[in-house]
Amino acid sequence: MYHQTITKMKSTSALLIALLLLFVNKVFAQPWINSQNPMATYYKEKGWPAWSDGINWANKINMAQYANGTNDFQKFENARDELAAQGGGVLYYPTGTYDFSNHPTGPNTGRGLMLKKGVVILGDEPMTDMKAVKDSVTSGLSTLGTQFLFPFQQKTTSSGGIGEVPDPWNMIGLFAGNGQTISDQNRVGIAWVNLVGAYVFFGPDLDWSSTWGALNNPATGSSYRKARWSKISGQTIAWNERIPDGTHPGDPMFGAIQDGEYHHGEGKRFIFGCRFDHCAITDEYMELYKSANGQRTDSVDANTFHTYRFSSRLHLDGANIFVANNSITQSDKNFYYDQKIQRHGQVIAGSPFQSKTILFDYAKQGGIDVNKGLTTRAINRCNYITGPYAEENIVLRDNFVFSHGHKGIEAAGKWMILKENYNSRKYLTEGDNIYNLSPSQQTPVYELTLDGVQEAGPNSDNMSRAFDIGGWCAWIDGNWYQGTGSTPGNDGEGILLQTQGGIGFLSMAETFNRQGPTGKDGYIAPWDVVVYGMFQGWNRQRGDVGLHKPDANRVEDAFAIQNFHPTTGQPNQQAGLNGTNIADLSFTCPGSGSPAAPDSILVTPDFEKACIKIRWKDMANNEVAFRIDRRVAGETIWTTIVYRPANVTGSVVTNWQMKDLGTSPPGCFHPGTMDLNPQEWYDYLAVPGEFYEYRVSAINCSNNDEGSAPIPPVVAFPTSISKDQQNFAFSVFPNPASDKLQIMTGQPDSDLTFSIFDATGRTQLKGKVSGSEATINTRSLASGVYSIHLTSKGRQATKRFVIR
Repeated sequence: MYHQTITKMKSTSALLIALLLLFVNKVFAQPWINSQNPMATYYKEKGWPAWSDGINWANKINMAQYANGTNDFQKFENARDELAAQGGGVLYYPTGTYDFSNHPTGPNTGRGLMLKKGVVILGDEPMTDMKAVKDSVTSGLSTLGTQFLFPFQQKTTSSGGIGEVPDPWNMIGLFAGNGQTISDQNRVGIAWVNLVGAYVFFGPDLDWSSTWGALNNPATGSSYRKARWSKISGQTIAWNERIPDGTHPGDPMFGAIQDGEYHHGEGKRFIFGCRFDHCAITDEYMELYKSANGQRTDSVDANTFHTYRFSSRLHLDGANIFVANNSITQSDKNFYYDQKIQRHGQVIAGSPFQSKTILFDYAKQGGIDVNKGLTTRAINRCNYITGPYAEENIVLRDNFVFSHGHKGIEAAGKWMILKENYNSRKYLTEGDNIYNLSPSQQTPVYELTLDGVQEAGPNSDNMSRAFDIGGWCAWIDGNWYQGTGSTPGNDGEGILLQTQGGIGFLSMAETFNRQGPTGKDGYIAPWDVVVYGMFQGWNRQRGDVGLHKPDANRVEDAFAIQNFHPTTGQPNQQAGLNGTNIADLSFTCPGSGSPAAPDSILVTPDFEKACIKIRWKDMANNEVAFRIDRRVAGETIWTTIVYRPANVTGSVVTNWQMKDLGTSPPGCFHPGTMDLNPQEWYDYLAVPGEFYEYRVSAINCSNNDEGSAPIPPVVAFPTSISKDQQNFAFSVFPNPASDKLQIMTGQPDSDLTFSIFDATGRTQLKGKVSGSEATINTRSLASGVYSIHLTSKGRQATKRFVIR
């Protein structure tokens, strides 16, 4: 009887400890509870950008009650300036409609809602319909209570009616002035707002010319596009007199100095939970054509408005970018208008201009662009340290983009995730009538043009593809698209990976992406680039997989397995085997037997970057990829956070040099050694304050856990990531612990004082430790929940841990 009682007591004690551990993990380690960060409360366990917790969410101005200004635009600028002077905060717009039709316009005086460093816009979270994607062809976020209205310009339609186009300054943008540049504007963004007629432009910081027109002079350089030189009615200057500063989406194309620098900044920019209705960037500033005798004929005698070809509706540049759960919807404001157009040179060279009907199409413009479309002129465009295509911590997930031609999403970066985005497209055909407009009197109903003037031909690139990707170390997973391609046109790619400025296709995995039933059979492949590390697995699409135009490009560690047609179930065709410099390209599963598990797993928090680094050593030669899973300590369910390419042949290069259009710009040379397919991942979506376990598996086509490495100790992600506290963030492990507790501070510190408190607040242990890693003997502590408090030179921080 006595023995049974003791056994029951032990079992009860074990059960209580297990329940206690579960309680700690579920309650104490849930940092989103009571958080004012909308991304934290929405994504919870999935993870949100840790840097966003450094925004001063508690410092709010209620804009429904704010009185400093005579209209909503004036109130915005005044309240923004107040928050910026205080170090940042939130412009909170409760449920209601806010009218910004009073914002100024024109080449130099124009501006939208221009954010300053640390200032964000926040609307009310909807009670229902919180997701941007309802299904593959239906957008969500229809019940957002906070709505921003922006002005529209009236234009004459082909039938003599009135059409509406957004003002060119209808934007959420960035402020530049008072000695600052746009790269200085970080920790900015917008959440939970329905924007009507507006776009977002958080663009790149480049070396700017004196004016848009200065670069038209060969003595001072050249611009990619020439600006309109006649004044638009009501404006005091012409667009070629604009002084570029990076606040307008035309600045990179009209005002950036050829081979000037791209200026790296912290970035830290987000767009979350927003719905964009009637969203387009109206181009009224491009000089569209010249007359046959070589003299400029300004486009004033044409209507001179079209969707801007070179910038997307949501455009962000920099490091630490988070674009999630946004919806760009189909507009019902499209209309026909008359325009002087010229046959594209690929069709009939030197053909005359003719007045034709064309379509103002809100959806014939890029959807989302991060770090890719507007930086191709910078001399350091392919620099892997300071260049735009290698900016770190880029996340695009759960977005809905409606397109009718042009790119759905393009992005570049390092440690980049594109996950579960939906690009719902209508196939682009000259003269089609997908918007059910009254037909015009010409045949076809409208002419298809590239930019409003140059008519498209069979060899024209209307850029009608779903994804256009570049960069280094990325995961492209679970995305959906259809309707790619155009007639006439030579596009139609599904997920295209290309240089666009000199960067290669380096260490990327594309998994579980899906193509719908319409559009061309777009392929998933890099095109004409070097490839170090590629994994294409379990995709369901109609085009081929592999490599396009490999020619003499170096190819290493490239695998494409288990990719099938979505309806026939047949394997996708294989492309790229004709390359002459291929070290490793395989479309077949390895032989029998599980891959050897990776070795030397190292999981460490990076306090400066606010992420967790996972590194390993490849011990197999029969894997197709690596899979990294994560779970909260004490739980049983693993969540895959990334797939990484295999590393069979090696990827370390010395004095690497990339080429762009056959030449090697200075910024494309990299002295020393570089591992282009590193066996590591940076988990930027780890939740601050959580305790994690990580699992790294070498996988074959079955994608099971047999090649999993032993699970390393629990790692704590630092809860404090603000600049003032980063240097004193620390972690404790293992957690749960037993007889010892290790402390990692990330820096040598000779004067650390610790105190350990139990759940009642009583001190159980105290003392001093030194060094960046220290061990505390905890054998005297009973099972339970504890807190450890560290102090050093006026700084202090606290962590919870468990003894079992």
